[in-house]
This record gives sequence, C-alpha cells and structure tokens, in this order.
Amino acid sequence: MMENERKSYEKLNKILLIENVKIAIHIPSLNIIPEEFIELKYLLEAFQIKQKTIDSTKHMLEENFTENINNFDKNVDTLFNKHINKPLYLVAAGPPLDKNIQELAKVKDNGIILSVGRAVKSLLSAGITPDYIIITDLSEYLYDMQLKGLDIDVPIVVLSTCDKNVMKKYKGFKYIAL
Repeated sequence: MMENERKSYEKLNKILLIENVKIAIHIPSLNIIPEEFIELKYLLEAFQIKQKTIDSTKHMLEENFTENINNFDKNVDTLFNKHINKPLYLVAAGPPLDKNIQELAKVKDNGIILSVGRAVKSLLSAGITPDYIIITDLSEYLYDMQLKGLDIDVPIVVLSTCDKNVMKKYKGFKYIAL
C-alpha cells in the first residue's frame, strides 16, 4: 500500500471514531469494493457493526449508566497504583481456565487475580477466591446467571454501562469504571 493511501485510511478511521458521526453505508456498494481497497472495506464494515451495536443497545446503555452512577462505592482509578510490582492475572472462563486452574492456585499468593464474572464460580469451586471481579456486560440477566447466591466478600469492578442489577444487588464493595 502506498504511503498516501495509508494516510487516507488513517484519516478516515479518525473521522469514523468521532462520536455522533452517522454514515449511511450502501451494502451492495460495500460488497463490490475491489480487492486493492480491502482495507477500506474492512474499515467501513467495522464502522457499520459498531454503529448497529450502539443503535441497538443505546437505551439499555443509558439506563444502566444512569442507575450505576448512583450505586457505587469508589471510582476504579483509586486502584491504579495499589498493586505496583505484583503480577495481575486476568481470568476468563472456558477450556484454558479448566486446563490451568491448578496452576492459578499456585500463584494466588504471589499476584492479584482479576476474574470475569463467568469464571468466578469455577474459581470458587477450585478453592480460589479472586481478589476482584470484573463485569462489563450489559445483559440484564448477568447478575442472576453469574453472581446471585455467591457468599463472598470480593470487591467488584464494573463498567459504568454494565447490567444495573449488578450494582443494585451485589453485596460487596463496588468500584465503577467511568
């Protein structure tokens, strides 16, 4: 790709990242973009997906945000320098966790374990209590599926637009990421 084309793609990408930009993308035209402009096609497809996601979830995101900013204990930025020189282990659910959960038990005291909500029950079943739980999903059933009934005292870090039920119902300390 020529340098001037690269700069054009970078400029277009910056424009597409500006909030409140609305662009109508004609799908049949997108599908006939020649191979030599494949990066342009990918850029426009990614923008279209982002735009559709925002449009379809906007109401829920706004509702969750409004509720969540009234139900937290501290902002997550208070944690930013708390665990300097300690390794952080971000734990997600799935086959890699199942395969390596005993290795994680060995390093527990030597680092900080951050668990996504879906992995918490697996960790607890293996006798591992995470140091923090991280929730980012806006699904309204998230609390009931992942956290309901847990009797643990683990701080939770939530994205400001996550499921509002997490902030309302979780009994532990709640950090918010704004």
